[in-house]
Amino acid sequence: MNPMQVETPRKSKDVYFQIDWFDFKTILQDLILRDKSPKFKRSDNERYFRDLVTRTGSWNGVTRGQLERWITEGYVPPKKMQGLADLIPPIREKRKFIRMEDGDSFNVDMALNGEDLFMSGITKRETIPGLRVEASIMFASGTSADVVSAYTVWICEVLYSLELSGIDCQLLLDFPSVDAVRNQSPGTTFHHLVRVKSENEIQDFTSWSAMISPAAMRNFGFALIPMHADKLGSTTSSGLGRGMRHYNDWHCEWDNERRVMNFKNPYMSPSRFDRDSMDRSFKSAVREMIAAK
Repeated sequence: MNPMQVETPRKSKDVYFQIDWFDFKTILQDLILRDKSPKFKRSDNERYFRDLVTRTGSWNGVTRGQLERWITEGYVPPKKMQGLADLIPPIREKRKFIRMEDGDSFNVDMALNGEDLFMSGITKRETIPGLRVEASIMFASGTSADVVSAYTVWICEVLYSLELSGIDCQLLLDFPSVDAVRNQSPGTTFHHLVRVKSENEIQDFTSWSAMISPAAMRNFGFALIPMHADKLGSTTSSGLGRGMRHYNDWHCEWDNERRVMNFKNPYMSPSRFDRDSMDRSFKSAVREMIAAK
């Protein structure tokens, strides 16, 4: 698979650009550590990319030294992460021995008694494989970097809990923006996704932890926009487009049609991360997912 791809729109007015974290990390390390940027078709996209990746300050929530350290050694959250396993209802029924025509065990007594079903076996363990989680991360400019960081750490806790519960996940961090690319259909939402974990892959949090650091949105996430614009043969819109104003609360939702778990945050400068609301919403979405499988 091409590590950088523009996907066919799944919904009207939605366009998706996806890159795997391993490939994106290599690009970021080349620029941050070696001042080497990838090749762009348009020089203005390259200038925008370089500035967005390396910009530092209180609004970005990162210093130059932190950028170099996080992209090399990983990011350590200020508070120890905790699992959310208590929010996930049981997804596996207790395994039982049942009688069957073609089982693993031969029961002599049943056969001697002339019973038709004299074989038995154990029921399979019930699991939910292949769950795709798409977590949107986009806030108005007035939002504190601390709020953004608290939300992204929560996302990682959720992934950890789902994996412990026997749900094999892939996690994609989505940095959406409306009209982010010039000369495209007005009102288009451009989704910029980094796949930090694939299915059937052991979670190595340290390797992609930079994507839940304070630099995740305003450095790395924003930098995906000129990459997407370049792939489309266009340029980045002024101000990186418009924010997701229709995202107005902290919530999770299960998209049964696409079989995707979506996490969304309020766009308009929330003063804090509402963990309680997200916990309740996540629990409800998991129950809906289990009921629909």
